[in-house]
Amino acid sequence: HRVWGNLAVAYSRTPGQQSQTNDAYRRAAELCNVILKANPNDAHTLSNLASYEAFTGERADPLEKIQQALALAPKDSAVLYNAAETYEYLGFREQALLWLGKLLDLGYPVPGDAEQKTPPSKRICPPTPDPPRSCRSGKTSVVPPQEPTSVRRRERVCCRIP
Repeated sequence: HRVWGNLAVAYSRTPGQQSQTNDAYRRAAELCNVILKANPNDAHTLSNLASYEAFTGERADPLEKIQQALALAPKDSAVLYNAAETYEYLGFREQALLWLGKLLDLGYPVPGDAEQKTPPSKRICPPTPDPPRSCRSGKTSVVPPQEPTSVRRRERVCCRIP
């Protein structure tokens, strides 16, 4: 379901492809329902389904599903994020901000926040003038620069805190 959900996001942001967005979200929702038949208490899938349904224009079902997911996993960052997203999309800003606040209270990272609060002596790699690109491995990695150059240099793209 995640592939179809990500495809829907890509369609929504691609000129000329927006008309395919709802179909991709519906397909993602169908796949979530298949998973939920086998495991009806899967909080991640319930919260994703709530988001997908909200994005296709449904109103009551997404609220019911996100509340069920939150009851099953009240401190899960993915569920809290989907709750904030679902409530915001459905027009319930106060609820969305409440769940975002809980997400931050649990330590959900704010972009750039970790590097600013961590003393330089604790960083794996030195700060750079440009912000590092995202890296999920938790290790410093190097890749070739995006633009071709006559001298093949390698650059650091990720700093993680140990």
